[in-house]
Amino acid sequence: MDWSGFCAGIARFGPAIFFTFVAAFYTARILWLGRRQGASPVAYGVPGTPPHRIYRTFRVFRLLIWMMSVGRAIWPPFGLLALPIPMLTIPALMTGGNLLMAAAFARVAWLNLSMGDHWRSGAPRPDDPGPLFTDGAFARCRHPMLAAVMVGQVGLFLAIPSLFTLICLLVGLWTLVEQVAVEERELARRHGERWAAYCAVTPKWPWSWHPVTRSNCVQA
Repeated sequence: MDWSGFCAGIARFGPAIFFTFVAAFYTARILWLGRRQGASPVAYGVPGTPPHRIYRTFRVFRLLIWMMSVGRAIWPPFGLLALPIPMLTIPALMTGGNLLMAAAFARVAWLNLSMGDHWRSGAPRPDDPGPLFTDGAFARCRHPMLAAVMVGQVGLFLAIPSLFTLICLLVGLWTLVEQVAVEERELARRHGERWAAYCAVTPKWPWSWHPVTRSNCVQA
């Protein structure tokens, strides 16, 4: 097997295939849940509010990333628009980035499906309380899905090492931290003492190293 040729092929076509598949997965999931429940599982939030800005930021960057991935796969010189970082443009490293993205998405998809009809995207909706998940992956950290998304963002940077994906990584991490703050305020409002008790013994992230205390929790 020509390992160098294999890595070069993954480096070129991997992101385009990956993000097209991700888009298809979420489109199908949203349409299926919308038909099953009679309402879309996606909430955009009120214009001008932090949840709405977070959702719009994700939406814009998802589109830009998909366009860059597909463009460089069809016509490699298109990738120069991303301003590549030469010292990291190594096919084996880029293949590793693609594998990291795939592993992170597999984790996200599994968690998504495990939530069943309760999965939601976008801004929290006060009229749709939903359960407080505390078992399985949620027993080890409060935001396992968003943690996996963060890992996937690192994978994207390695898969397409460039100034563009570095900006995507930094903006993505900041946006996820903001989203967690919004979600935790809403969870505290919805679940009160049950949230406080869960939050007091469960770290926010799987890589959290500080002791878990009630002071780490957002309160209603």
